[in-house]
Order: sequence, then structure tokens, then C-alpha cells
Amino acid sequence: MKLKDIFLILLTLASFSVIANAENLFVGVECGYFIPSDGDFNDIYGGNIIFGANAGYMLSDDIGIITAAGFYSADGISAVTQQNVSISLLNGRVGVFYVFNIGDIKPRIGAGLALVNLEEKTPWGNTSELVAGWYASGGVFMPVSTNLTIGAEVIYSDASIEGAFGDQRAGGFSVLANVGFYI
Repeated sequence: MKLKDIFLILLTLASFSVIANAENLFVGVECGYFIPSDGDFNDIYGGNIIFGANAGYMLSDDIGIITAAGFYSADGISAVTQQNVSISLLNGRVGVFYVFNIGDIKPRIGAGLALVNLEEKTPWGNTSELVAGWYASGGVFMPVSTNLTIGAEVIYSDASIEGAFGDQRAGGFSVLANVGFYI
């Protein structure tokens, strides 16, 4: 089962909440910058733009669940052989978050399961791997209208991979801006 299949299943399950209470369901888009935490990974590929989508459901005024996926790709040059290499990551997350309802700007924190689908292409072979890890997030969002929110979030994720260059961490920091729509 591929990562996209897992997220299609999770999004389908989340859509069943529409039957229960549509006003608590939200979908959104996110865009920002991903900074790998692994030194070797960062040296070869560096940071780059990440973009994605999310869907979630507010269980109460303070607690929600979320499913999201972000896409990152980069080209690099191997350290020893100086050959062109490329990587693409589909970073997924499934988790819970808590909203601090203290005013118009609402801070939130969250955590959960991170899934990473890695595709790495090198002159000496390609790597394809799906691994699980964890993530933690913190951010703020602000309602613009009854159905629209804007926000910013910092996410740290961590997952171990066996890439073309040995054991590496496929996680790091994502700094995201997002727009959400309550259905």
C-alpha cells in the first residue's frame, strides 16, 4: 500500500464526519519551506519549498484531528563522486491538536504519526521507501470569516530512512503558511 492510498483512506474516513456535523470539518492548503535535520541530507539536497493539503475535524472547541500531506523535492550533487542526484519526499501526518481559544489569534499545538514516502534517484541506483516516524507542531491561526482561516505553523518531523547514502533522517523543520476552509 502506497502513502497516497493511506491518505485517500484517511480522507475518506474524515469525510464521513460531514454526515455528523459539517460545520466542524475543514480542508486547507499549506505552503512553506522544509529544512532537513540530517546533516548529510541537508548537505546534499538542502532546504526547499514544500507545499501540501490538509483535512481535519474539530471534535470540540479545543481539540481536533488532522490528516495532511506535504511534497518536497530537490536536486543535489553527491559529496564524493560529484554526480547529480535527486530526491522527492511525500511527508504525511495524522494527529491531534489542541487550540488555545484566547482571542482572535488562536495558538495551537499538535503531535502524531508522520509517514514519509522517499524516492531517491542516483547514478548507481534508485531508492524507494515508505517509513513511519513522529511529528510535533505549533502555530497560530486566525478566523477571517465564519468559513475561512489563515495561519502559520512550524512542524518538526522525524523518520529514519535507508537512502542511497546510508542511514539518514528524513525529517526536519517545515515552516508553513496555510489557508483553511470550514465546510
